[in-house]
Amino acid sequence: MNNIHVDCVLDIKANLGEGPIWSIVDQNLYWVDVNNCQLNKYNPINGKNKTIDVGKPIGCFAIKKT
Repeated sequence: MNNIHVDCVLDIKANLGEGPIWSIVDQNLYWVDVNNCQLNKYNPINGKNKTIDVGKPIGCFAIKKT
């Protein structure tokens, strides 16, 4: 069995973090905090997480080509 090493890159203390999606286009990780009604965008280059309050619990989302 391979040795797997995991690092915590964002200690945000989400209430219920779910649904991570990696965007190949903008090289960011999108994810939701269901109970806190937040859509998140994490940039691994600068280590910053941007949060959007959507006003209601969010269970899923999709990245759309514009």
